[in-house]
Amino acid sequence: MIDRVDNARSTIALIMAPSLSKDLRDRVVQWRIQNNWSYRKLADMAGCSIGTIANILMYHRVYGTSTNPYRKRTGRPRLLDHDDCAYIDTLLNRDPTIYLDEIQDKLVEDRDTDRKYLVRGECSSGRSLGLDYGRK
Repeated sequence: MIDRVDNARSTIALIMAPSLSKDLRDRVVQWRIQNNWSYRKLADMAGCSIGTIANILMYHRVYGTSTNPYRKRTGRPRLLDHDDCAYIDTLLNRDPTIYLDEIQDKLVEDRDTDRKYLVRGECSSGRSLGLDYGRK
């Protein structure tokens, strides 16, 4: 979401800040519990707004977690599920020089999947996949 503020002298772009990671949200809760810091101090430490801190602590109070467990996922649906990503990670650990087209073929053969296209970086296996897009 991008809003623009125009005036006679300048144009300023107001851009929505990126969301906080789950780890940082959990730390905010711990800081509040252990140190009883104010919302302002928590916001300064986490680099976010006081409203974000209020939401994190409200989710913790209501749901027992730092995020809303009922929030729907945004963005396009994933082509690969967790098991597919784990399989790809296994293939890459076994053969780090494997080509993307070979991974796609093995997904179709071994996992019985009809997914024809593998999007680079779609799996969050904890490391960059560094996939090659085919032989040259």
